[in-house]
Amino acid sequence: MSDQTNNSYTEAELEANSQVDAIAMLALVVIAVGMLVHFVAS
Repeated sequence: MSDQTNNSYTEAELEANSQVDAIAMLALVVIAVGMLVHFVAS
């Protein structure tokens, strides 16, 4: 993405994007921990 597209974002859109990123990262961590526990317990 270019700076021009970033500049067209509103504050609300940027906040929503950062929130989605945080949720995605949290989901990845939960999945990774779940897989680790599964392999350790088996």
